[in-house]
This record gives sequence, C-alpha cells and structure tokens, in this order.
Amino acid sequence: MIDRYFEYVKETGYFRQKRNEQAKYWMIETIDEQLRHDFYTRPEIRALLEQKELRVLNNEQSSFTAAHEVLSRYPPREQIIPSRPFYPRPIVYVT
Repeated sequence: MIDRYFEYVKETGYFRQKRNEQAKYWMIETIDEQLRHDFYTRPEIRALLEQKELRVLNNEQSSFTAAHEVLSRYPPREQIIPSRPFYPRPIVYVT
C-alpha cells in the first residue's frame, strides 16, 4: 500500500513539488538564521537594544522609532557577508 502511494506521488510530480518547497523553505530559514545571528551577536547592537528597550518601556520612544534607529546602525549590505558558512542541518534528497 505504501509502495503504491509512493509511486503515485512520484508519477504525479507531487513528491518533487514538496521536495522543492522544502528546499526553498530551508534556504530562506538558513538566510534568516544567519542574519539574526549576525545582528544580535554584535556588541554595539546589543548595547543599543538595551538602551532602546528601556526607552520604549518607559514610554519615552515608540517601538517603531526605536526599531528603525537600531536597524539604521546595522552595517551596510557589503559588510553582512558571514565570516563562516552556516549549515544548520544536512540536506537529504530522496529520488
């Protein structure tokens, strides 16, 4: 029964479509994780976040303005290149 289902999803292209969706999902997740890691591990960003958090909690600044100011201190695109490749999980392809 399982073999028939497996053959059916391969013949209809459903299996390949799902694999492609998974590959795209993990590509985006990997990029997001690397950007978050790069952003939040910068000492100057962490210090600024602490300051902005206090200002927001004390109603001295809006959360949107604070976020904009923190993000504006993030390095330009040419400096975002990670120092090491990030591979969160091995990718296994089934054909």
